[in-house]
Formats: sequence, structure tokens, C-alpha cells
Amino acid sequence: MKMAAESDVLSEIEVLQSIYLEELRVCRKSDRDWDVSVDLYPSTAEDSLSQFVRLTLTLTLDSQYPSSPPTISIHNPRGLSDDKLLSVQRCLEAEAQAWLGTPVLYQLIQKAKEILTESNIPHGNCVICLYGFKEGEVFTKTSCYHYFHSHCLGRYASHSQHDLREREREREEDKTRGKMEGQELSVVCPVCREPLTYDLEVLLNSPAPHFPKTEGTVLGAEFQRKWAELQSILERQREKGGIIDPEAESNRFLIHINQAPTEASSIGPDPDSPLSLSLPSTVPPSTNQVTASQGPQLSGQSECRTGSGSRRRGQLKWSRRRETPQERRGSPSSLGEKDMAKLSLSSGRGTELRGRDRAQGWRV
Repeated sequence: MKMAAESDVLSEIEVLQSIYLEELRVCRKSDRDWDVSVDLYPSTAEDSLSQFVRLTLTLTLDSQYPSSPPTISIHNPRGLSDDKLLSVQRCLEAEAQAWLGTPVLYQLIQKAKEILTESNIPHGNCVICLYGFKEGEVFTKTSCYHYFHSHCLGRYASHSQHDLREREREREEDKTRGKMEGQELSVVCPVCREPLTYDLEVLLNSPAPHFPKTEGTVLGAEFQRKWAELQSILERQREKGGIIDPEAESNRFLIHINQAPTEASSIGPDPDSPLSLSLPSTVPPSTNQVTASQGPQLSGQSECRTGSGSRRRGQLKWSRRRETPQERRGSPSSLGEKDMAKLSLSSGRGTELRGRDRAQGWRV
């Protein structure tokens, strides 16, 4: 019994293949189910330019067919609204239930073709202007079965060609895109991105669609009232600091290299220059000697030029450079008492030597 039912299914499929030829596709699944798919168009006496709708009907047959109805699914619809597709689905399911127990594939295919012929008018809106199609308007059907107002499609193609010329110019200037030389740029469908074939002059000369008229005065007054209300809210937020300007925030801490340095920055100390030590001096103006008993002092007017004094100043300068900024701010002078005593003694010894030389000169 099962073998007889399977042979009946094979015979029915062979008949369909002889009728629909290349439009019919048959696939046998591993679980012994069959998928029969056919591309359907309206009956227009083989005039493809007058076919504005299409769909792919798929009938899935299980092992119980024809005792159980086939599963009906619709794929790749063009020019049909969602409501129309749902209506086609329900109509075919009712037809399958009416012919339950008998071969019903041909009846379902013919029923779907009749519905397409009756609905050979594009439904939906033009995706370019977002308005629907009205009677008397000129529209264009692409090879991928998408519909646009001819005038809208012409404007879209004109803008696309301008963009393509700009991209071609950028490609010629960019030497790093050598691998993309073989790729051709073309105007594509705004819905499915398939390449389009068109006559731009004919499309642009087509009459523009009739857009619905809007009451500009009423809409303008309402818009102006809402705009004034939003502007007052914006000003109130700006006064309270609630508006953040991204451009101003991004340039807030931006340093320009072409700006001249300010006077404050030019007056600042040079980190590479040797630091001078200045300590308060308690030496009376009547004497030039500095003794160790006077405490750690350093005279800024001392003219000591002995070797030991020069080496000591070099050591102090070197140790001063290696101090960290925190140490430099915390202690203005890091000299110890012993160092200060040595400096004071060396300064005093130099003063005594100069006084002795002057006395000898006077004697001579």
C-alpha cells in the first residue's frame, strides 16, 4: 500500500514537471518527505513587463500524502502586502482541505496563479518617497520585482551616479586600493541591493507622483509653539549648567603648539640652571670675617676662590640637583651644620690671606 502511494506521488510530480518545466523544483528529504517549489507569476500572455507581482510557492508532502494535506509556505513575495499574503495562505489551505484524499498539487498551484493575476497591482509604498501608488501614477518595476515611482527612481539613480563618480575619484587617488580595481561600481536597488538597469532620461522625464497636500499653516503654528516651549527649557537648562557641549568639552584641555608662551611661564626658573643658595646673614657690615661660632651662615658677597671652596660648591650643586621636587619644596636649604662650618672657615681663611697680602704690599 505504501509503495502504491509513493508511486502515485512520483507520477503526480512528473506531470507537474512536464507542465511547469524549469519553474518547478523538487527536492527529496532524508525522512521521505518531498518539497515541491514553483515560481508563480500573473497570467499576462507572456508579457513580462506587465507582471507586477510574483511569489514562490512551496508544498511539503509527508509520507501520508494525499491522506494528509500538504504544508503550504510562501517565499520571496514581490508586490504583495502582508494582508494579501495572509489571504493567499488561508485560501490555499482551505483548497487543500477541500481536496483531501486526492492529488491536489496542481489545483493549489493554479489557485495561487489566479490570485496573482487578480492582484497584478503593486501594493505597499514607494520606499523612496514613502507614499503609496495611486491610479494614473507612473511607476517602474525592477528586475528584482520591487516597485518605485519612476520619477523617484530617476532622482535616486541620479544621486547614486554622482556618489559613484566621487568614489571612483577617491579610488584613483588612493594607491592602497589596488586590489579593488576589478570591482565595478553600479547603482543598486534601494531594497535588495541588486544591480539596476534603467534609462535615466526616461525616468527623470516621468511625471512626479501626487503627494497629499498638508495644511502648512496649522502645522507651522503648532510647530512654532512647540519650538518656543523647547527653547525656553533649553535656556533654563543652560543657565543651570545642565547642557554639555561635546566640542567645548573635547577642547577644554587641548594644548595648541602654535600658541606663544605666557609671561608667567617665561619667568619661571630654569630646571637646568644651577640653583643658588641664599641664607640670611647676621654678619655686621663692619667686618669681613665669618667664624664658626656665628652659626651656619653663607655670605652672598663672599669672594672665596680657593680650591676647597670651589669643590664644595660643586658638591652642593650636584647634591642639590638630585633632590626631588617634594624635598626641594619642603626644605629650602638642606646643608648641615658641619658643611656650613667648613664653608664659613674657608671663607674666613680666604679673607685673612687677602688682608695679609695687602699689609705686605703696604710695607714694600
